Amino acid sequence: KPGGLLGVSVCCGPSDIHYYIGAATDLPTPDGMFEYRIPAATWVIFENDGPYKESVHSIFKRFLTEWLPFSGYAYAELPDIEVYPFDRVKPESGHTQVWIAVKKEKEF
Repeated sequence: KPGGLLGVSVCCGPSDIHYYIGAATDLPTPDGMFEYRIPAATWVIFENDGPYKESVHSIFKRFLTEWLPFSGYAYAELPDIEVYPFDRVKPESGHTQVWIAVKKEKEF
């Protein structure tokens, strides 16, 4: 499972998108917080270094325009997960991962 600080995007409809900040854990949910379970899936994981905002936007764009059309997979329409490391020296940039759930579209 992903570690570090997580940004989770959940699309419930064209104008109903939620963004959560969280962490993966097996511990009980603390008071005042809530648990959001993401189902098991096949994940494609993209990694990048640089300013977080630009890196993440670039990954999603490349996933949709370069990787997905030729992969044999379809977007699974599950939450997307952004993984940010804890870095106090450079809090605005660094190594990131984006986890995107996919499902097999066709067999080659």
